[in-house]
This record gives sequence, structure tokens and C-alpha cells, in this order.
Amino acid sequence: MLVDHFLCFWFLKVVCPAATSVVMKIIVLIVLHLFAHSLVAGLPAASQIDVPYVKQDTVSMRNACGLASIEMIYKYWKLSGKEQKEIGVEVLERFSKAKRYVDSDILKAKPTNLRIYPGTGTSTIHGFLKEYGAVDNFKMKQLPKDLKIALKVRGGMMTKLKSYIAKIVLL
Repeated sequence: MLVDHFLCFWFLKVVCPAATSVVMKIIVLIVLHLFAHSLVAGLPAASQIDVPYVKQDTVSMRNACGLASIEMIYKYWKLSGKEQKEIGVEVLERFSKAKRYVDSDILKAKPTNLRIYPGTGTSTIHGFLKEYGAVDNFKMKQLPKDLKIALKVRGGMMTKLKSYIAKIVLL
């Protein structure tokens, strides 16, 4: 029932802005309500994937959110038993020319001192995970300055993300 009301509201505000008169809105609402169940038939109400939660190591390192994210991906897909510290060292080795690491003192410290780790960054995570398959970094896409176009592009990104998650759930 909540889905029905949401669809009706969405239809009136987004799909049918031409329905300006109250009578027209009521007619559209009734028609949509009659067909709402067929519109959502077969769609799951929600999808949930059980990605293992990994807490950031804030004791022996800093800015480890990206490393914790990679560890969660590793654990979910059973790719590796590596933990954040090992992943951090590998990231530094593979991306030693990245501005983020060059500008910090992390590469000068021997042995590697992850207490001064400057963070991973989405582009580094993107590059790091490429070896495991196609990775699309939605955050790296620039949104147009025109608000209407930007909302449309953002909606397309969300649709892609939802589709990707749906495929994972069905595996």
C-alpha cells in the first residue's frame, strides 16, 4: 500500500506535471491506483546483500576508511584474507606515484608507518580493484551545472547502481 501511495505521488509530481487541475489529478490518481499493483508485480520490495562489516583500524593507522572498504569487498567476495594493514602497504606500493602519497611523508618512512597514512581516495580504490573485474566509479563522474540535467544524470547513476546490486543479489 505504501508503494501505491509513493507511485501515485511520484507520478503526479514527476511524470504528469500537465495534470494541473484537481479533477485531472484525481482521475490520474484513481487510474494509477488501479494499476499500481501490476506496475510493481515481480519486483522485490528490497534487496540486501550481507557484506561483512569491518571496523576501521584507528589504533595503528589513520584515514583507513578506504582500506576497510577494500577489506570488506575482499571478505564478501572471498578474494583474499588480507587485512587493512597489508592492503595499505600494497596500495602504497602499487600507487607510489600518486600525488596523495608523494605529497605526504608516508613513502619516506621505513618501515612503512601507517599512522601517517593520508587516506586512499576513490580513484585509488577504483584502480586497486580493477584487477578483479569491471569497476565503475560513480563518484568520478562530473555532474552538469544545469540542475535539471544533473538530476537526470544522477538518477541514471542510481539506476545503474541499483541494477548492479540486483544482479549481485541474483547470483
